Amino acid sequence: MPETIVFPQAPDLRVSRLGFGCASLMRVTSARERLHLLDSAFGQGLRHFDVARMYGLGAVESEVGRFARGRDRDQLTIATKFGIDPARGLQRLGRLQQPARELLNRVPSARQAVKRRSSAAMSSRRYDLAIAQRSFDRSLRELDLDYVDILFIHDPSPGDDIRSAELVAFFEAQRAAGKLRAWGVSQDAHPGLNVVGSLGPSAILQIRETIFDTERTSGPRMTFGVLGAPHELLAARLQSDPGLRHHWSDRLGADPLAGDTLARLLLADALDANPGGTVLFSTIRANRLPVAASVLADPPSLEMLTGFRDLAGARSSAVPA
Repeated sequence: MPETIVFPQAPDLRVSRLGFGCASLMRVTSARERLHLLDSAFGQGLRHFDVARMYGLGAVESEVGRFARGRDRDQLTIATKFGIDPARGLQRLGRLQQPARELLNRVPSARQAVKRRSSAAMSSRRYDLAIAQRSFDRSLRELDLDYVDILFIHDPSPGDDIRSAELVAFFEAQRAAGKLRAWGVSQDAHPGLNVVGSLGPSAILQIRETIFDTERTSGPRMTFGVLGAPHELLAARLQSDPGLRHHWSDRLGADPLAGDTLARLLLADALDANPGGTVLFSTIRANRLPVAASVLADPPSLEMLTGFRDLAGARSSAVPA
């Protein structure tokens, strides 16, 4: 059985310690391979699946819904988000996301147009009952499910118009109707932005955290971003400096660039820093999923993890915020 936790904010909700982030799912071009990836994540004990209205330009929810319909609903949890919708007119490209990326890379004028649209989308957003209702209704249709386990406000920023009171009333009404089990906010680490606090004691926080964060959020939460960028940055440094790599190897008792050592250490750090919560892991390659599962089954020693944190933290000041 997979390792699970119960969030105190939602005591009837049991979630796996490792969850699967689906933001990049549509980079897998074959529908059969996408289903295989989701099946593999489930088989490795990642029983929580994190989606959003805007993932895959609107296509990811239906993909995850198709996967979920072949499973006992009590054996998995699904979270989605509202507030950032696919760009108007681009939803039809959701299933062609990778070819679309390649096209944009080849056509500068198209790339600039998308950048202008993206810049406009970064302006102040509004989160209110009407927007939440429309998005949630669409999510339920796309997922083809009777209920969603968690609905998150998607990545609010300072200056956004967040109607917390009416959103809490909406969440509670959906829970009473059996369409929602829990709610919260999913955000990057914006210092001073306490949206979750305005949503009451039932709200769950999902936040970007990495090994480079000198101060991490306390309490049970969901964390994401723990592997991709930190892994790329550390691997690049070690590859470019043989002396540094040798120093790390001596301290850790293992070559950090050998096999999956670096990925295992980053995941172990995230799990250890969030002992009562869930860590999201994401990949588009099914053969990488056992690495995540192995960290729970056979974690690195405390001595090795402490050494890794010391080594990574010594250079954290050079990491962009």
